[in-house]
Amino acid sequence: PRDPAPVIRVTAPNGDELAEYLDASPARVRFLERTGKAAPEGEGIFDRAGLLERLALFQATEQERHFHKAGMKTQRQTWEESFWHRLAYHCVREFEEEGRGTFHPAIDETTGRFTFTYRQTGGDPVVRLAVPRDRVRAALQLLAAEYPEQADLAIRPIPLMS
Repeated sequence: PRDPAPVIRVTAPNGDELAEYLDASPARVRFLERTGKAAPEGEGIFDRAGLLERLALFQATEQERHFHKAGMKTQRQTWEESFWHRLAYHCVREFEEEGRGTFHPAIDETTGRFTFTYRQTGGDPVVRLAVPRDRVRAALQLLAAEYPEQADLAIRPIPLMS
């Protein structure tokens, strides 16, 4: 296990917490670089977010270039520029070389907040994702289909006691 490092909290513009980056390895700097949140004047900091944006222009279709000139984006371009895509890209690049990570659901008993913790192959936690209440069932169904071997992702109705 690595030494604990300060948690990197990612919030939405309204202040809602989206994710907590837990990994203490040097990959945390690359996470900040890929999401465009690393201090550009920092020593050894590389503008990975800018590079990803420039690379996206090279693979754009002719129609996407026309949209770009008009100041618009396709759904794919919008997705690829999103925090969620950058986070998924980061986790695949950094942690899935030796095998597939896993997702583990949890409910904070104090706040009722539902989360998934993504763990790399060795079991170390990488990131904890907050899931809005109205998206919990869909998220569980999606991950249960992708990870059928994981019993903790199955939806089991809780019987009501009278």
